Amino acid sequence: MAASNRHRIASGVAIFAVILVSLFLFQLLHHRSAFDDLDRHRGGWPAAIAIVLGSAIIHELLHVIVWRRPLRLTWSGMGFGAQMNPSMSITAHRVSLALPLLLLALAPIVAALLINNGLLLLWGLFFLLECFSDITLLFALR
Repeated sequence: MAASNRHRIASGVAIFAVILVSLFLFQLLHHRSAFDDLDRHRGGWPAAIAIVLGSAIIHELLHVIVWRRPLRLTWSGMGFGAQMNPSMSITAHRVSLALPLLLLALAPIVAALLINNGLLLLWGLFFLLECFSDITLLFALR
């Protein structure tokens, strides 16, 4: 199913809202900005890049786990990605799209708000952005 501009706009608005609300709630609950924790990040930029790359691979593997199909990973001008088998049920497709969103974005955001960890919140928000195409396809599959 192809996503329309309406789906892309809805995804962008939803992501923007989650980012704003999450940062606001962190500030409200912990009386400081999540960005104050950036200087606590161990390993500097090399460690941050390694975390991002590793998590991007985990993101794609989470899709594949649901698909239960032979792994077909591709590299295109847009980046690294996994491709599904077109014969997969719509429910399995929805689950495969939602899994990285839930595990790599929303769970860390909620945990960060509960345990006062600004770095974890920022990481969850970054991966929320990475899930843009998954969210767009979830809107398109409603």
